[in-house]
Amino acid sequence: MNIKHIMALCLIFALVLPSTALAASPQPAKVSINVVNHGSKTVTVSYTLKGAKEVSHTWSFGDGFTCHCTHRTYTYKNHGKYNICITLKTTSGKTLKACKTVTV
Repeated sequence: MNIKHIMALCLIFALVLPSTALAASPQPAKVSINVVNHGSKTVTVSYTLKGAKEVSHTWSFGDGFTCHCTHRTYTYKNHGKYNICITLKTTSGKTLKACKTVTV
């Protein structure tokens, strides 16, 4: 191997290794929820999960009602302020939670 080959290899390592190291670092898993308040005590909820695959999820509507539904329209019995949450379990074993407060 001559000096030109060694220099070419050094250049390749200098250019390729940093970019592959950056590409290998995954973004942390994140869940977010969307709540649409339809008025008259009715809301529709949905969620977005990024950076992970879901195994299971549970919605909590802040009044004692829970469900395992993906998109849900829910009507509260009483007007008030409620904390709506979703808890997800991922394939990697992590538990993620997101909440949003709604007034109906």
